[in-house]
Amino acid sequence: MQQYNKYFQPEQKVQLRLINPQIESTEILTLHFVNQGPGYFELVFPYKSRKGEEFPLTPGMSMELMTESMGVGVKMAVEFLGYADDRDMVRVKRIGELKAFQRRTQPRIDIQCGLRFTRGQGTLRSLREHWLKNIEIINRIDLKDLPPFTLSQLNLSSTGFRLAIKPPVEFADLFLVLVQLTPETKPLCLLCETVWTGTVRDKEGRIPCGMHFIGMTDFDRNTLEALVKRVLSA
Repeated sequence: MQQYNKYFQPEQKVQLRLINPQIESTEILTLHFVNQGPGYFELVFPYKSRKGEEFPLTPGMSMELMTESMGVGVKMAVEFLGYADDRDMVRVKRIGELKAFQRRTQPRIDIQCGLRFTRGQGTLRSLREHWLKNIEIINRIDLKDLPPFTLSQLNLSSTGFRLAIKPPVEFADLFLVLVQLTPETKPLCLLCETVWTGTVRDKEGRIPCGMHFIGMTDFDRNTLEALVKRVLSA
C-alpha cells in the first residue's frame, strides 16, 4: 500500500472512466480520493445522492482510474466493489499496475452556436437517465420539429467548454446541455459538471464557468474533435 501514498492523497481529485458499449459512449466521473485498504481504494462523489439514487455501478464493473500526480498523469485498471457505508463513497479494487501517461491539453476554439441547458435539480443518476433518454429522442427526431436554439458564445474543446452563466453556480453543479453547431445539424447531447467558476460578472450579470463533459456519445466526441481540427486548420 505504501507505494501508492505518493500518488494518491486525501481529497485529491480523481476520475473514473467508464465505457458503455450499449450506446457507444464514454463517461468520466469525477471523485475524490479518501482512503486505501488492502487491494482497494475508497473514493467519494462530490455530489450528494439520496438513498436509492446512487449512480448505477455494478459489482465487477471494469473501469479506469485516472489522476494527476507530480506533474504527470497516472492511471490503472480497477473494478467496482460496492458502495461503502456512505452511499456517496465507493470502493474499487486494484486489478492493474499503475502506469504513467502524458496528459494532452485539448485544443480549443471560440465559436458561436445554438445552446440549451438544464441545471441538474436532482442527482447524477436521475440526470444521467435524462441524458440517455434525450440521446434516443435526438436520434429519431426531425430537425424541423426542434424549437430554435439561443445563440451563445463558447470556448469549446472535445472535453468541455467555457460559458457565461447567471449565478448561482458552484463547483460540481450538474448540467444537461444541448449544443447545436449549425442550424442544419442535430444537437449534441452532453452531460456536464462545473469544474471552475469565475467571480467577475459581465454586463448581463453572468459569470464565466468551466464545464467538463462527464457523459457523451462517441459520435458527439468525434464530431467535436473534427470541428476543432477543421477550425484550427482553416
